[in-house]
Amino acid sequence: MTQSDAIVDAPSKTERLRHDIDETRAQLGETVETLARKADVKTIMRDTLEEKRQSFTSQLNEAVTAARDIRDHFRNRHR
Repeated sequence: MTQSDAIVDAPSKTERLRHDIDETRAQLGETVETLARKADVKTIMRDTLEEKRQSFTSQLNEAVTAARDIRDHFRNRHR
């Protein structure tokens, strides 16, 4: 490699390094965001409780509907 080749290669190496640095920063930012979400225990617990509440409410509504159906069945049977 001649000295002029090294000079021509220098900008492309610099550009590649800058690109690699930018890519690493983006990946690091994503990692930090993921860790922050995992560390947010308050939000995780709130979301979990909301999911459980919705599931319980749905099951309760199904049980109420089934109980009404049974009640109506026996009411109609004795008429």
